[in-house]
Amino acid sequence: MTSGKAGTYKMKAGTETSRLLTIYLIVLGTGALGCRSIGPGTISRDGFDYTTAIADGWKRQMLLNLVKIRYADVPMFVEVSSVISQYAFETQLSARATWDEFLPGNGQQLAGAGHYVDRPTITYQPLQGEKFTRNLLTPLLPSAVLTLIEAGWPVDRVLRVAVQSINGLNNETSAITVHHEAEAEFYWLISALTHIQEEGAFGTRVENRDGAAIVTLFFDDDVEEGTKQEIALAKELLHLDPKANTYAVVQGVLPRSSDEIAIQTRSLMEIMRALAGQIDVPQEDVESGWVTTTLPNVVAAKAGYPRLFRVRCRAVEPHHAYASVDYRGHSFWIDGREPHSKRMLSFLMVLFSLSETSEPGRTPFVTLPAG
Repeated sequence: MTSGKAGTYKMKAGTETSRLLTIYLIVLGTGALGCRSIGPGTISRDGFDYTTAIADGWKRQMLLNLVKIRYADVPMFVEVSSVISQYAFETQLSARATWDEFLPGNGQQLAGAGHYVDRPTITYQPLQGEKFTRNLLTPLLPSAVLTLIEAGWPVDRVLRVAVQSINGLNNETSAITVHHEAEAEFYWLISALTHIQEEGAFGTRVENRDGAAIVTLFFDDDVEEGTKQEIALAKELLHLDPKANTYAVVQGVLPRSSDEIAIQTRSLMEIMRALAGQIDVPQEDVESGWVTTTLPNVVAAKAGYPRLFRVRCRAVEPHHAYASVDYRGHSFWIDGREPHSKRMLSFLMVLFSLSETSEPGRTPFVTLPAG
């Protein structure tokens, strides 16, 4: 009998020991997994999410400032200067097993808990001060305008938005309170340059002479007859030397000679005011004096150039809005089905970057707890 009891005890003890060993291995395995870093896995996910959120914020901020300018309100820009994320993942697992040879039954307990924390620290920096204001009011450099064309932006969009005149040919002035029609010859020039750009028959060159950037524009001789006629028309409209193919580009209203192209560029504030004049507003705001009406550009319409930009207005934002903001109880939005308006908002943000409105090297100091 004694030997039988001893054999029974050993079998029970062995079974429970095996179960306890299994639980022990689970605890060790979970602890080992908890020691792995969770940081690398967040880079792909969070980097994409933050990029999307910041881009959407910039679109809405730019649209809101255009609406504010339309209402003669004060625009305000804020940029995200830094994004710092802290992650914490804590796990806790406990196990307990009991057995007794004299009391019936046995028991095992397994408990676990997890705690995940994501603490993003986002720093916003208002864009203001003397440098920011000066950059808003300073006309763009002609080299920057030509660089945009060289990069593939359509010449008609670049010239209609960023240029006020070329060799005396005046563009439209469509500010909120002032409206002057463009000269018909300005659109003739745009049409000729558009064809030349499509054929790749002109380019620019920037040289550094005595610390100054010298910009030249040149036309290609080896082109088809139709393109040669467009080049000849462009030279005639700009009063350039027809025998030359290379011309110096300067900033100004009128050239000093027939081998020079004078470009009067607009500032970023002038560009924003011109685009703000094309925002639809509620009729009651016009009647009450909150906002003034703007006149259509008849000359541009006759030349086959529709409005560059359109922001619609209604009480409720539609589901197909590309970007939307609320102002004075109305929703102002860009239709996602209008590519030209979406491209114009993107183009405006590119111009904003070219104007160097932000000050580099002013990253704020952020103190974060360790661990």
